[in-house]
Amino acid sequence: LRALEQPCVGDESYRTLAMYLATIEGKIGNHQSGLLWMDRALSDKSHDANTLSDFRAKKAIPYIVERAKNHRIVVTNERHHASPDRLLPLHLLESLYAQGFRYLAVETLSNAHSINKLGYPKRDDGYYSNDVVYAQLLRSARTLGFEIVAYEQEQDQVAPEDPENPINRSSERDQWQAKNIISRIFDKDPDAKVLIHCGYGHVSEEMLSRSTPMTRFLKDMTGIDPLTISQTAFSERYSPDRESPWRRQAANQGFLRDHPIVLVDSHDNLIDFRTGVDIEVFGLKTKYENRRPVWMRMGGIRSPKRIKTPECISRSCVVEVFDSTEDERAVPYDRLEIERSNNATVYVPSVDSLKLRIMDLNGNILVERPIGEVQTLDPTSLDG
Repeated sequence: LRALEQPCVGDESYRTLAMYLATIEGKIGNHQSGLLWMDRALSDKSHDANTLSDFRAKKAIPYIVERAKNHRIVVTNERHHASPDRLLPLHLLESLYAQGFRYLAVETLSNAHSINKLGYPKRDDGYYSNDVVYAQLLRSARTLGFEIVAYEQEQDQVAPEDPENPINRSSERDQWQAKNIISRIFDKDPDAKVLIHCGYGHVSEEMLSRSTPMTRFLKDMTGIDPLTISQTAFSERYSPDRESPWRRQAANQGFLRDHPIVLVDSHDNLIDFRTGVDIEVFGLKTKYENRRPVWMRMGGIRSPKRIKTPECISRSCVVEVFDSTEDERAVPYDRLEIERSNNATVYVPSVDSLKLRIMDLNGNILVERPIGEVQTLDPTSLDG
């Protein structure tokens, strides 16, 4: 895909290429490259420059947890190229479980049977779930006792083409997503409490310009008012000058740190951005240590370790860290691209059976070996 950049410049396919690359760069640990490619894919939009002269920030997680006490459905969304967007539902899990939530429904999966049985996702279980942060979301949910539910529209649910009755494919997909959530959760457990994680506009409770979103269908079909949380409008981009004026003002006032926030006015009321969701979250500002995002610590679930990679001195390669006791197709604990370096920093849990898998950029396995002796890094060693 990288080789296609120059041939696609100026072509209508360039935007599609950029969107694919944004997601894939994120999956191999290149967070900044993912943001850059998505900036290239998105056309500049005029943001409402009106901001308040007086607003404050609150930590998003405790605010959402408190609001969730009055709801049976909580819906979060993500930008598919941005791994840190999966941290929000991850950090909600424990508190929501204590409130009686027992289901985590995610749109990316082709099925959830394997995850519910094994306790972790495999690479072929879904597309976006083949990401180390998304995989940790699913791992943590299973450890706590959540049942994972796949709700994506299935192939046999796609209506045949009918020239006499053209179908809005987007609305058809969202309607089936809502139907699948209902049939797989509420039909068998009418009093269920559910955390749903989706992408972009599926979270909206209002009609979109060209389609009806999943959450609107779900609200109408069940009569349950969901708590809807979006991260896509006010989160980090590669170029700060392309971020929302709201985010830039929040940054100027020092509100953007290592945790997501919400904005409230001088009377402690949540600012209503009138975007069709209950809560707009401003994503964290990425900081780096040893050239890796600090958010890879995942709130203490992972720790940074320095490893030796002599196989990558003369080439670029992709390194994965996995548990040798799990299925060989399991999504790894960490995955990153290394460009001609004898060492790297990986983020791993406290597991004794860790192994390295080192591949070239075509995916050919060069070597698999025990991770060997590692150096635990100083948690304060930030380098930018």
